[in-house]
Amino acid sequence: MKNSRLLFVFAFVISFFFIESVYSQTIKKREGGLYLFQEFRFQKLSSINSSLKSYGLNSASGLIFSSGAGGYGWFGRVKIGGEGAYFRNDNDESNQNTELQGFGGNFYTAYLINPTSKVHLLPLIALGGESINLLASKERATTDFSQALEQPQTLYLQTGSFYLKTALQLEYKAQKSVMGLQIGYQYSSSQEWQLNDKIFSNAPSDQLSNFFFRFTIGLE
Repeated sequence: MKNSRLLFVFAFVISFFFIESVYSQTIKKREGGLYLFQEFRFQKLSSINSSLKSYGLNSASGLIFSSGAGGYGWFGRVKIGGEGAYFRNDNDESNQNTELQGFGGNFYTAYLINPTSKVHLLPLIALGGESINLLASKERATTDFSQALEQPQTLYLQTGSFYLKTALQLEYKAQKSVMGLQIGYQYSSSQEWQLNDKIFSNAPSDQLSNFFFRFTIGLE
């Protein structure tokens, strides 16, 4: 898992180097742009949530709001870019807390179907990677230090995978500003959860595939 996490970090960092490189080379010709985005998706985490509930822990919320940034360059009608994103959400109930956090990055390409229209339509495909961490904690009714050490209050779980993303994007340009809406589907294979960086034979697995909706705003 450590190697996988390093790959995700590498992909995330490289995406921003790619953004800077593309934008710096194309800004003089006004053939590139930078943008921010807010993405909404619902992630199915049925396997790990079932395991958490069976041990009296809160389930993780599958409703994810992620924020990120990206950049791109135009090559005729083809848009090539890269982006990275981060998310974090909590599920607090009484004396329990389950925190879900993650990060990822991808490279993508899109094709401009209607260049003469004010509202542009672009089908898009992307390849990337994502890492998800889950922290589940429960306060224990003890004031004895030895018992607290014997019964850890926090579990740290990890999973992640590479993914393929397809989407349809609408863009509207007003002078130098660009606003966009994007809807699509992210597909990845089923991956096992690891506990405290250790692999277990009976670990639950979840498929990190989901539908998503995104709003973007940027400069071109």
